[in-house]
Amino acid sequence: MHALGRRAAAPPPPGYTRIRAHGVDGVVWASLADALSAALADGTLYDYARVHTQRPPFLGRGPAYALSIDDTRLVVRHVR
Repeated sequence: MHALGRRAAAPPPPGYTRIRAHGVDGVVWASLADALSAALADGTLYDYARVHTQRPPFLGRGPAYALSIDDTRLVVRHVR
């Protein structure tokens, strides 16, 4: 156990890398790390997607947003 009872994070799988923004750690495709870090510079990925969506939101338990980052199509939603 480490400080505050947390275990060390396992290394990400091949092709992925760890990023940190606003005190939250995430694991992303390595090819998107810079673009996602830039997207997270001013807030959450969900907020970024809401502003930069390219179509009406998908509806369900809550809105989900489609966008492209570096020619990769993504859907971003809050986990409920």
